[in-house]
Parts: sequence; structure tokens; C-alpha cells
Amino acid sequence: MIKFGPQISSTLLSGVTAAAVALGGCASIPPPETQVARSSAAIDQALQAGAREYAPIELQSAEQKLLQARAAMADGENAAARRLAEQAQVEAELAQAKSQSATAQLAVQQVRESIRVLRDEIGDDSIEAIPLPDDGLLDPPAAPQE
Repeated sequence: MIKFGPQISSTLLSGVTAAAVALGGCASIPPPETQVARSSAAIDQALQAGAREYAPIELQSAEQKLLQARAAMADGENAAARRLAEQAQVEAELAQAKSQSATAQLAVQQVRESIRVLRDEIGDDSIEAIPLPDDGLLDPPAAPQE
């Protein structure tokens, strides 16, 4: 039998203990089923907002990360699965926001065109002074100056 000195035994015991704690910590992370469900719902909402048309890159990234999260969860890599599912949710929310913004911009363009058509039909030059939405009404307010 090999005998180790007290210093080597202590170091070896510390290393084994640290490895056991690390492995035990990984095992205690539950599968991120709720986060995966949230990510999936966020992707569905992005799709309903028109992300396939208006934010395809972000949507594709969200879908890919969700697939990776599900694969990591199946492999028992719960920490990685949670991280990927959270990233998928953020990407899906970005896709939804971009889609909603694009839809709003299209609505503004339609309103502008309707106003232009009405002006043409009326033929009254006096209504030219009425500002269109592109005349600065939709611009964000200027930042306060100090």
C-alpha cells in the first residue's frame, strides 16, 4: 500500500471534495422546462406579429437556440439549457418588437397615402398647411438640454 504524507493527503482530499461539490452542484439544477415553455411562447408571439417577414434573422436565431436548449436539457445539461432558452426568449422578443415596429411603420405610410389622396380629391390648396405624419409629428421628443 502506498502511503502519502499529511500534506498530500490533505490536498488530495480537498481536490476530491471540490470535484464532488462541483458535480453535485450541476446535478441540483432542475430542468428548465418553464423557461423552455416561455421561450416557445415568445417565438409563437413573434410569429403572430409577422417575424417571419419582418425579423427573419432574429426569429431563426430564437428557433435555433430553443432547439439547442431542448437538446441540452435532454442531455442533462440543465445550466446550458436554461441559458440557451433565455437567449431564445430574448431573440424572440426582439423579433416581435421589430415586427411590431415594421407593422406600425406600414400603418403610418398607409395613413400618409390616405391623406395625400384626400388632399388630391378635395383639390383645396388651403389644406396643404395641415402637417402629415412625416412632417415631424412622429419624431421622438428632443432630449432636454442642460
